[in-house]
Amino acid sequence: ISWSGKLRMGLDLLLPMKTNNGDESLSAFVSRRLGREAYENFIEPLMSGIYAGDGDQLSLLSTFPYLRDLETKYGSLARGARQVRKQSNNQAVHGSRSAFLTLTTGLAEVVEALVRNLSSNGATLCLNTLAARITRNSEHGTWNTELDTGESIESDALILATPAYVSGTLLASFDLDLASALQSIPYASTATVSLGYPLSKVPHKLDGYGYVIPRREGRKALACTWTTTKFPYRAPEGYALVRVFVGRAEQDIPWDENELLELAKEELNLTLGVTAEPLVSRVFMWAKAMPQYNLGHPEILNRIDAALENYPGLVLAGNGYRGIGIPDCIHSGELAIEKVTRDLSQEPAKAT
Repeated sequence: ISWSGKLRMGLDLLLPMKTNNGDESLSAFVSRRLGREAYENFIEPLMSGIYAGDGDQLSLLSTFPYLRDLETKYGSLARGARQVRKQSNNQAVHGSRSAFLTLTTGLAEVVEALVRNLSSNGATLCLNTLAARITRNSEHGTWNTELDTGESIESDALILATPAYVSGTLLASFDLDLASALQSIPYASTATVSLGYPLSKVPHKLDGYGYVIPRREGRKALACTWTTTKFPYRAPEGYALVRVFVGRAEQDIPWDENELLELAKEELNLTLGVTAEPLVSRVFMWAKAMPQYNLGHPEILNRIDAALENYPGLVLAGNGYRGIGIPDCIHSGELAIEKVTRDLSQEPAKAT
């Protein structure tokens, strides 16, 4: 940050707060409080690492509403941050804890545990099976899910944890307005490339957790995580595992494993000086996997919620609505179960 950029950031302490409580883009808010340079160098790369989005389009109220709360409550981000830190220090628990936590053998443990739990409790799992169409029996208030196998499942309640655009396609047969609202949520495609090297072949000391790359640099990668620094047990002693993230909103990325691998190697060469070939590499491509909470997202959610009021027993869950992180998704699942339970308990008794 240049000296002029630092001075502009300091104006946050003097600038009046915005009196209009309406939504604004993340970039507009941060630029208004701290200046464009701070946004492009600090906030944008961090935000892209989370949402793979375009800050000029992302909704502040849907992504970082607490920033607006800090401005409203304390008059500036700096004063608000100081107060939050002071409160955190007062409530701090003795002992250290890493900022990064995961399961020992990876997040597959979550899915494996869920499968065991469901199977042991009598649930029927239809794996590797597509839902082709969903219809509603308005007379009985039940749902019929047609599968690509030709079979169908009738149920009293239905939770869709599919991407919003998939849910929209499945529900289009009986509510075009709901389907349209769901399909209006845009998604970005991303990819991750994991590479393993002997530590002796990595010239740059891996003394942090990785780095994020500002959009303005024009690079195809958006971040790099030093996996074995965060989780040392992910590689044998003397080896390094790193992961390069590729793809953000409004960016075309090569949809080919070999091209993505070469892109990741080029990034590590440019930033870390790595010239050796990786001992191991894995490429994972995620098509339309990152929902974009752009301006207008709160209004879309209101449309969806209003439409769902007409269909007791139909609930949506997942990362397309009110949070993209794993805790957010787990919470959305818990809320979905609560909603289904309430809906079913309020239904009149059916004749048998």
